This record gives sequence, structure tokens and C-alpha cells, in this order.
Amino acid sequence: MIRTSYFPLFGNIPWSAIITPYVTVSAKGIANGLSDIPNDGFDFGPDTMLGTSLKGLYGPPYTQSMGLQEAWNYALANPINYSITQTSSLLYYVPEIYFVGGVYDIYAPITINPPVYTYNGQNYTIGNIIMKGQGSMNPFLINHVTSDYMITVVPDNVKFTNIEIDNLLLQSTSGVTAYGHINLDFSSKNPNTNPFQSINLDVNAFTSHPPLNVNSAMFIALWNYEEWNNESSTSPGSVFTTNNTFAAQSCTFNGNQIYAQNLISISDSSIGVYGTNQYGLIFPSGYNGSIPISKVTIDQSFAVFPFNIGINIGSLEIKHSTLGMVSGTSYLLQGISGTSPVINLIKMRDNVTYNYQNGLSLPPLSTGITVYGYDLDVIVGNTSNNYPINFSVNAPTSGGVAGYYIKYTNYYIKIILVFMQYVNDTTTNQTINFPTGSFYGNPVITGNNTGLTITLSSTGVTVTSPNSTTAYNGVVIIEGA
Repeated sequence: MIRTSYFPLFGNIPWSAIITPYVTVSAKGIANGLSDIPNDGFDFGPDTMLGTSLKGLYGPPYTQSMGLQEAWNYALANPINYSITQTSSLLYYVPEIYFVGGVYDIYAPITINPPVYTYNGQNYTIGNIIMKGQGSMNPFLINHVTSDYMITVVPDNVKFTNIEIDNLLLQSTSGVTAYGHINLDFSSKNPNTNPFQSINLDVNAFTSHPPLNVNSAMFIALWNYEEWNNESSTSPGSVFTTNNTFAAQSCTFNGNQIYAQNLISISDSSIGVYGTNQYGLIFPSGYNGSIPISKVTIDQSFAVFPFNIGINIGSLEIKHSTLGMVSGTSYLLQGISGTSPVINLIKMRDNVTYNYQNGLSLPPLSTGITVYGYDLDVIVGNTSNNYPINFSVNAPTSGGVAGYYIKYTNYYIKIILVFMQYVNDTTTNQTINFPTGSFYGNPVITGNNTGLTITLSSTGVTVTSPNSTTAYNGVVIIEGA
């Protein structure tokens, strides 16, 4: 089960034995007619009988979990080694579970319940819970379980444990409303001590409970996570539930196309909705701390708004992203009814907006929310008058002016005006107002190579008409507070 691989090293240096700690689970076997040898030659699979007592998919006494429950039972019973961490906790490491591709029909709940290990009179807890498939969307785990989560980690002896689930697609089956796929709930035991991370986890949300329930983790890190089909009254549109409590100290999401709601904290992720009536992201109310989420970052993302907020946030940063709106909404950020959330700082930089539905532009930043500070760089696209966006105006005769907000904060604003073949062959001066309104103080022109006479106020600039057919080009730099 725990394999030893031998690798030749350099020249005449002796071979070294390197222990590779993993247990394999196969989707093929004699029982399902996909192989001529038990479990296709791997450790566990459809032919598994070890520890089984009930009739399985392929008859007695085969497994009901395609060997996954039995694989975990074996791994937990055969720990590999231990270490003393910086937290003075003693950790045992167990074999990782590797799936060998294919389709796995799961008919019974799988429970991962690590024991407390004892060695030389010392107690040890588990150091890792790791499951890995072969690649993105390979394998499929088909959930037939309606009474409980398909996979549950019992939290009693799970502390300072790295939980990792990679390269799996969690799929409900046609005609069956599964209870939920994975349950990692540490709210009752060892809260905020266990990190959860994943690469290439795909989740179908046709479940009666949140398909992926992660509660009170130390942090959450997802790369290339995707959830879909989460927009019905019977399928809860939540990935990470909180029971109205603070669910994670910090959360990070990396990847492409996250369809999710009710997330606690986001960083480096893509956030969207699969429908037209729901919120793209909900920060629930109920936590009593002054800043329950210290930082939320959405980076290189596809983000659909509004975000519905009921708790305080230290910093909300949206950058390098494409932003769109659900039809019929009025606000980018919206306070949950009965709450008065505070955001210490909103950062928006290098984003692109577009007409997501019905030609909508992005609406105001917030309602029912107190924002103490802004740090806003250029937002490109079709937006309303509430953002430091790119803007343009036509010259009275021909040509025009393009404006760029390079920086917009509570203490510093920088705007660049680019004059392109600007012609004003009239006697009337042209006033160009700033889309976001006034500077806080008196701005100054720190650069002007257009050849035009330009005067500045806190709300815009006035270009003195040259009353000629001359075409002017250049830039005007405006800075202030």
C-alpha cells in the first residue's frame, strides 16, 4: 500500500530508497467489468471487500464507496511519520489518497475520522488529509448520498492539519438530490486551526445543502475552482457557509470562473453568478468583531455584482478584473438589511467593465455601507459617474480629449487629459468636468505640453478657445487632494 520507489543517483553513488506515501483508488475492477484483475491492479476500488459488511453497488460484500472509505481507513491506520511543529503540536502524517481517473459512484457517506496517535508516551494528531485526482475534471465522483455529506472530515482530532483536495469533479447524479459533497466544519471543534486548499476542484451544486461546506477554517486557498448550477430554490447557492459566524481568518481564491455565493473572503479569484436574480457574493452578518475580514482581494477575475455585505471589512481590493452586473440591480455593494457594515478601504485598480446584461453600466459603489477610504486607479469601460473612470469629450470643432484617472484616494488624486487633434474654431471656451466630481482641495496642473491655455478648478478644467483651425495635441497632468 505504501510504496517504496528506487531512483539511481549520480555515477557510482548507491541507489537511495525514497518512500512515496500514497494509497491508490481505481474506478476499474472485475466487479464493474472494466478490468480483468481486482481493482485494475491498484490498492482499492470497486472490488474492495476489506472492512465491508453491506451490499455494495456490485453486490455483496463489495464496497459502497468504490473503495474510498476503505482507502481512508487504511491510510489512517498506517501513519508514516511524525514531526514537532513550531506550535509545539505533534503531528502524524498519513498516506495521500490518489484517484486513478474514471467515474466513481458513491452510495454511502465517507467519513474521515483521524485518531489520536501515541508514540513514546506522546499524543499526536494528524498532519495532513490529502486526496488527489489525475487532472482537471478527472476523476468524477458521482454523489448518490441523500442523507448526509458524501465526504465528511470529523473535526475532533483535526488540528493544525493541512486539508487538500485536488483534481476532482463532484457531481450530483440525474434524478437524485444529493445532500452535499464535502463537509469541513470546524466550528464546534478546533476552529481556525486547519487550512483548506485545492487545485482544480469542480463542484455541481444540485444538492439540498451547501455543496461544499467549509466552516471555521484557518484559511482557504483555491486555484481554478468552479461551481455551477447554483441558482434554484432547492439548490443553495453557497460554497462556504458560516452559520452567521466568522468562518475563516483569511481566505484566498485563485482561478478562473468561480460561480459562488455566500463566500466569507476572497483573494485572487473569479466570482460570478449562474443566473439573473442572485447576488454574486454575500458577506453574511452576525460576527461581532470590529473587522472580521481583514482583507478581501479579487484579482484577475470575472466578477458579477452586486456584493451584499453585512459585516465589517478591513480592505476590499478588486484589481485586473472584468466587472459586470446582474440585470435589475442598483448598487455595486449593498448592505444587508438591518446591518451597517464598515469598509475601512476600497481599492479598485486596472479593471475592465462591460455591459453584462441589458446594457447596464456599473452602479454606485455602496448603499447602507460606510466607507472610510478609497484607493482607486483606472477603471476602463462603460460605467456611471461614481468611479474614477476613463472618459472622453469631443472638441467644439473636431478632435477631442480623453481623460484618465491614474490615482484616486482620500489623500491624492491624479488625472491625465490627452488632447488628440483638438480643434476649437469658435470664440467659446470649453469646460470639461471631472466625472467623479470635485477634488477635496485645490488641485494643480503639474504638466501641460498642449500649447493651449487651461485653467483649473476643483470640478474640472476650462480650455481657452484658440479660435483657429489649428489642431492641438499633448497631455495635461492634474494632481491634488
